[in-house]
Amino acid sequence: MQKNQFTFNIQTHDFWPVYHAIHEFYPIGIQRGEDLTYFNYPGIQELDRRVVETIHHENDFYKSWLEFENRLAEHYNLEVRGTTYGQAPSVSADLVIEKIELEGFRKVKKISIAISLVGQFFTIYGIDESTLVEPVLHSYDLNYHSINAVTASPHQEFRQFFEQLKSMVEERYEGYRFIPFFVNDSIIKGLQVRYLDHEECTVFQALFNQSLDNAPSGTIRGDRYYGHEEWKVEGGESKFLFVK
Repeated sequence: MQKNQFTFNIQTHDFWPVYHAIHEFYPIGIQRGEDLTYFNYPGIQELDRRVVETIHHENDFYKSWLEFENRLAEHYNLEVRGTTYGQAPSVSADLVIEKIELEGFRKVKKISIAISLVGQFFTIYGIDESTLVEPVLHSYDLNYHSINAVTASPHQEFRQFFEQLKSMVEERYEGYRFIPFFVNDSIIKGLQVRYLDHEECTVFQALFNQSLDNAPSGTIRGDRYYGHEEWKVEGGESKFLFVK
């Protein structure tokens, strides 16, 4: 997807907590590479420790997340797939709303949730994806996967799930704030994350994971700005801030 620069109206909204959390853990402006400067940044080392303790050592936070996954599966009587990735700074899961499997073809409609380990942030979005399956004699099948649409807000068939899940997350993770899609999809110049070899990274990749990397431009449904009202402050004249 085409990315926009991280920016917000400083007179009406306060997204500084997002920027400050990212800046605390990532050495913005220092490239990830063979130079050990990046990996010796105290924030990177602290984030690594959090990821290891949470995901690999399965601390209380992670156990609580697994309980939440089970609660979702029981509440909706639907499949919940854990998607927590061993290096990404979040715990995450997909609630599978619909699944169609035909010979050589698979279609899935799901809603994804991720809770950040970088700060008290979470995200929710819907995904429609399809996979063309090509059998290969005496070998593994070839899978050609595509994300057909990303739903950024409570929209049409995702509305009820989206709104309910947002309320459930906020109830369980008190103080955690929903990140609007337009913020997730923005870049901060000089930001690179440890677990991806990308020259330019998004807020979403810094806070959560890389699950939207393969979503092509033009696939966004719903309101990209949904949730921005929760970040409002007393405003005056519009003045846009560009963080470089």
